[in-house]
Amino acid sequence: MAARAWDQNRHIDKKPLVPYDVKYFSLRSFRSLAAEVLMNFPLMKQPSALLPIAMSVAALTLVLGDVAIFGVVHEADEGTAAHLWQLLMAGQVPVVAYFALKWLPRAPGHALRMLALQAVSALAACAPVYWFKL
Repeated sequence: MAARAWDQNRHIDKKPLVPYDVKYFSLRSFRSLAAEVLMNFPLMKQPSALLPIAMSVAALTLVLGDVAIFGVVHEADEGTAAHLWQLLMAGQVPVVAYFALKWLPRAPGHALRMLALQAVSALAACAPVYWFKL
């Protein structure tokens, strides 16, 4: 009697051999899985997130390098550095707009943090222009 009870309890942990339901392999679950994997991808690695920051750093470096080499010079005609700075700053606008349109609906928290970082880097590039009144 005791052997029979032990034999019945031995199979409690085993799962029954039941074929999986269709809901586990539906196309919808694969789409949500793909979206979940995409959401786990860091936004910092997206080119549309990095490009505005790189452009701001290049504009900041350009202005600081121009001031370090030539000093603060107020000329009637703007030089090449000023024109390049304007192109770099204006070129960020469509990239930031693309990033916002693409990533704000998908991952609003991460996208807002990245947009804040992009705004801070743009303000950092504008700071020397304001400080030196260039």
